[in-house]
Formats: sequence, C-alpha cells, structure tokens
Amino acid sequence: GANAGPAEGSQDGDMASISAIVPADSSFSEFIVALINMPQWLIQPNTTVPITGEAVSGFFVRFTASTGGFQLLGFIGGQEIQFGEAGSNPGDTIEATILLDIWGGGGGGNNYGTPLDPGEAIDGDPSDEDG
Repeated sequence: GANAGPAEGSQDGDMASISAIVPADSSFSEFIVALINMPQWLIQPNTTVPITGEAVSGFFVRFTASTGGFQLLGFIGGQEIQFGEAGSNPGDTIEATILLDIWGGGGGGNNYGTPLDPGEAIDGDPSDEDG
C-alpha cells in the first residue's frame, strides 16, 4: 500500500511524507517500508522533483509486526520523483513514479554499528581500559 500526508512533527502545510509498504515474506510478519519526506509545495501536477538527500530525503526499514522492531536498510537518495496527477489538499490523488537509489544500508545490523542480535547487552559495563 501507499499513503501521503503531513510529515510527522511538521506544521500544517510545511512538510509532506509519502510512504509505501510491502510484505517482506509470505506470512506477512515482516514488511519493507519506504518513507520519503519533502516540502509540501514540491507536490505539483506534472512535475519532476530531484531526490537530493537534502530537501527530499527518506529511508527504508524492515519492520517486524510481532515485536514492533525495525532495522534500517538504507537511505533514499539520487534520481527523482515524477508526479502526474498531484495535489496537497486532503483527499487529493497523488500519482507518482519514484526512481531512487539506496544509500548506505544496514547489512547485518544498522547504520549505527549495532548487530541485529548482539552477543552481550548493549548497555553492558565497559571495561576500564576502554576509556
């Protein structure tokens, strides 16, 4: 599915958010979620908006429904969003083709260097020689 609306935490009319979600497995227990944020005024009919990683940016995560946990897979950058029919008023249709690159990526953990299943508690007691 896909959805568009005000970006979380933004003032009305400030930032817009476009999201898409697809199942990552046949049991619908994990999902891949893409989220793109941009200034709302960029959503105009028959326009092309570059994805620079600055004004227009986003990310991919893998979401596990049973735990509510997520893993950062990468950031959205490069290429463009091509709007066909588009409006930013409630109930307006947005038709868009999104051409993108994935920057970075979580690999076996996430972009913060934390493994998915750490062998010891992340909040453990560091040794004195660690500084």
